[in-house]
Amino acid sequence: AQRGVNVYSYPASEFRLTKADGTKDAYWTKLWEAHEGRSGYVQVKEKVKGNKYVEGYFDEDDYTKGLVYRYEPVTIFEKMKKAVEALDQQNVCGITADVGYS
Repeated sequence: AQRGVNVYSYPASEFRLTKADGTKDAYWTKLWEAHEGRSGYVQVKEKVKGNKYVEGYFDEDDYTKGLVYRYEPVTIFEKMKKAVEALDQQNVCGITADVGYS
C-alpha cells in the first residue's frame, strides 16, 4: 500500500487441481479449497506465454489434459485494491505478509 497499487505489480495466479496424468495435485487443491466463494477466475486450456506477470506456472500438458484455474493480473489488482481500501477505511497503518519466499 505504501508503494501504491498498480495493475502491473501483480502477476497472474494459477492453481493446478488436476495434473496431466489425471492425478489430483494435493498442494494446489488445498490452497484452492482454503478459500470459499472464489470469483474472477478462469479455467485455462493452454499455457499462457509472456513476461513474468503473465507466464503460466505449469507444464503445457497440465493445461490441455489437467485442470488449471487462473486469476489474471488485472483480477489480482482489483482484489488487492478492494482489500487495501477496506483496510484504509479501518485506519490500518501497516500490513505485512509472508508469501512463501521468506
